[in-house]
Amino acid sequence: MAWGLVRKGIGCIKLFDHDRVALSNLNRQHFYEKDLYKNKAMCLGENLAGEATCTTHIEAYGVSFQEAAARNYLTSLSLALCLVDNDKTRCDVAAFCIQHTIPCVFAGVTHDAGSGYVFVQEPGKACLQCLFPDLGAGTSPCPGVPAVLDILTVLGGFILYAVDSLLMQRKRSWNYRAINLPGLAPDVCVCLEKKNACELCAPP
Repeated sequence: MAWGLVRKGIGCIKLFDHDRVALSNLNRQHFYEKDLYKNKAMCLGENLAGEATCTTHIEAYGVSFQEAAARNYLTSLSLALCLVDNDKTRCDVAAFCIQHTIPCVFAGVTHDAGSGYVFVQEPGKACLQCLFPDLGAGTSPCPGVPAVLDILTVLGGFILYAVDSLLMQRKRSWNYRAINLPGLAPDVCVCLEKKNACELCAPP
C-alpha cells in the first residue's frame, strides 16, 4: 500500500513498524534480500524513496503503533491505514482514530490467503467494532506462502481507492468489502450502519 501511495504522489507518508524483515516477507512485501533481519519501517522507507513520482515526504519509525502514539508521532494525520496482523493493535488504532476524528482503513486476510476484507472507518460512522463486535486480542498472521500476494493485490486496489475517496472525494458507496478468491463464498460490498450499542463508538 505504501508503494501505491507514493506512486500516486501522496504528499506525506509515515510508516510505523517495530518488526524485522523475515524471509517469508519477501514474496509479498516491498523488501529485498538486502533488507533481511532489519527493521521493516526503516527498510520500507528507503525502498520507497526511489519509487515516488512526486515530492512525497517519507518518515519511517521503527516503533509499534502504541509507542508512536505515546511519543506523539501521530500528529497532523489526514487518515490512517491499519494493515497489521493482530487484533489488539486494530482495536487500539480504531479507538485512537475515533478519539481524534481521523478516518482509517483496515484490512485483513484469512490464514489460507483465500479471503480478505477492507473496512473504512469514518468519524461519526460505523467503527471496526460495529463490524466485529467480538474483536479481541487474537492474531491473524499472513501466511508465508507465495499465494498470499494475490489476495493482497486485490485488497490493495480497494484500499487505494478508499484512500482516494477520503482525500479526493472519489465516489464510494461502501465501507466494507470482503473478497473470496476461490469463489466458495459470495463477495460482499455493503455500507455497514453504526450500531447504537457498540462499546467503542456509541456515545456514553
